[in-house]
Amino acid sequence: MKKFFTILVAILVTATVFSQTPEKMSYQAVIRDGSNNLVGNTTIGMRISILQGSESGTVVYAETQAPTTNVNGLVSMEIGGGDGFSGINWGNGIYFIKTETDPTGGNNYTITGTSQILSVPYALYAKTAETLSPGTYPGQMLYWNGTAWDFVQVPANSEGATLTLINGTPTWTGGGAMSTAPDAPIIGIATAGNAQASVLFTAPASNGGSPITSYTATSNPGNITGTVTQAGSGTITVAGLTNGTAYTFTVTATNAIGTSAPSAPSNSVTPTGLGTDVINPITGEVWMDRNLGATQVADSSRDEAAYGDLYQWGRGTDGHQIRTSSITTTLSSTDDPGHGDYIIPPIDPYDWRSPQNNDLWQGVNGVNNPCPAGYRIPTLVELNAERESWSSSNAAGAYASPLKFTVAGYRYGFAGLHEVGLYGGYWTSTAEGNFTRMMLITPDFAFMGCDLRSYGYSVRCIKD
Repeated sequence: MKKFFTILVAILVTATVFSQTPEKMSYQAVIRDGSNNLVGNTTIGMRISILQGSESGTVVYAETQAPTTNVNGLVSMEIGGGDGFSGINWGNGIYFIKTETDPTGGNNYTITGTSQILSVPYALYAKTAETLSPGTYPGQMLYWNGTAWDFVQVPANSEGATLTLINGTPTWTGGGAMSTAPDAPIIGIATAGNAQASVLFTAPASNGGSPITSYTATSNPGNITGTVTQAGSGTITVAGLTNGTAYTFTVTATNAIGTSAPSAPSNSVTPTGLGTDVINPITGEVWMDRNLGATQVADSSRDEAAYGDLYQWGRGTDGHQIRTSSITTTLSSTDDPGHGDYIIPPIDPYDWRSPQNNDLWQGVNGVNNPCPAGYRIPTLVELNAERESWSSSNAAGAYASPLKFTVAGYRYGFAGLHEVGLYGGYWTSTAEGNFTRMMLITPDFAFMGCDLRSYGYSVRCIKD
């Protein structure tokens, strides 16, 4: 039996609404067999349907294809080449994509999957704007004058103004409230790192009538600054500090009108060369500020220097975690394999150790705990609490959290690294049956799951 694992419903992409909008949808998937091995260089049969309204809704478009997987089991297609695709009214309700697969290449479809299309319709729906010309100055608004598109300017000091149609022309009347600089942000906890500090802040109650575009943290002493470009609450990293010097920080908010007064000063912190502690003020837990093996705190979710190592569950820091370590199919009968090779198990339950040992990585003094002294692998409850504290349960929310999780990919099988820069997997210490609980982060969602212990995932240590 073969199984189908969708890794990406790729989105219709258009560089700008003024260029030509493509009328096809890119789609990618990975095929694995019953032993979780990639099915490479194989022709499969697929039927793709677009459903309107629900997972069992009306079929508004369907096509069949016979794509061929590549050496990594990846199949790539363009959907929309048949009759009727261009006639879909993407603005009329919600749509779902249904895929039916025959792994043998025929039309005996034995594998079915359905998921909602969330972002594709926008690019198609934006096709109505293809004929528009760019504006000439900020604040212009488009309207149809009866024969062509025309512009109407949003006047200055237009708070409370009303848009009225006068002689067929949209016109702003009334208003006049003046926008101002934002109120001061609310300071949060500052946490020291290696020659840097992370400063939490909360957005002010008033943005002054104009959207906030950035926040700046300033150190005392030194007036060293760090800036983030965003409208809401978050964390600012101030780099270039001197280890061993005590600092406090204030935060200001900036909009199109000006910059706010500074916040109250933060708590005092002293950067050190260790760079180990970061606090989540929601959960109250203290964590290492980076993945094990990372050389720095992440400056983006795809910061390669912050990816770190990929550990097989329960193994110590013996060299196997290095992304380029050698591989072997010889299982270990002990907790310490005695080498630094990445072990690829050939048989179920796909653990690097035989027999399995559920007592590895249990607590700060647990067997093979790879974390520094005073730190340990988090439990399922602890890591899930961090996930639930994020602003959004996906890769963006993971990076925006105080822990700045990255999408470092994972390691499995002979094919090496997978989904680097797209997915991130993080181990917990919680064993469950033949598996272990872990957290998976993707661009669209994050959740707590189970996985094989031979997988290589990232490790983020929690302070005991």
